[in-house]
Amino acid sequence: MKKRLVQLIITLLTFAAFTNIASASSWVGYQPEVPKELQN
Repeated sequence: MKKRLVQLIITLLTFAAFTNIASASSWVGYQPEVPKELQN
């Protein structure tokens, strides 16, 4: 029973970690279009 509970907690924490990574990547990877006046 204790082993099963530990496995459940590990699974939930892993899911939470991947969820946070996915949400952070969506706005970190956003690159808006640069206006022509600012390009070299």
